Amino acid sequence: MRSLIVQTFVVACLVDAASARASYEMIHPWKKVTIVAAGSDSGDITVTAEGSPTLMAALSVKVKGTVSEVPSKAFSDLPGLALNTIQVRSESGRDGRHWLYVVFSRTTSLPANVVEQTVHFAFEAGKFKHRTVTTKDKRKRIKSEEKTYR
Repeated sequence: MRSLIVQTFVVACLVDAASARASYEMIHPWKKVTIVAAGSDSGDITVTAEGSPTLMAALSVKVKGTVSEVPSKAFSDLPGLALNTIQVRSESGRDGRHWLYVVFSRTTSLPANVVEQTVHFAFEAGKFKHRTVTTKDKRKRIKSEEKTYR
């Protein structure tokens, strides 16, 4: 019996030592990302976002050679905008105006009752106009809040 206990202990130690030396991949968080998207009427759209995993530091959009910087106050109150969730979208509104959206998902720092939150930064005629935060809570209710920055 004593021999069995010793053998079990030795096997357990070897398994533990082997797992301590096992390698694993590490996903490195993005600090800066630049995306060039093909726009239909506007030509290429270049979006550059900088930040950390917990806070965005800068966001700019270049359309037809014109660069529009998003003021930092438009995202400084939104920790957790993940750079790796960035999307570039556009639409032609019912009024005929063309809108460009840079969209992020918030992946951290969400309120306890929130399951999903996206942030749309809206541009019209190459200029930043507003941001919209869309929130989906645990009861599947959806709420949108728009803020304009000058």
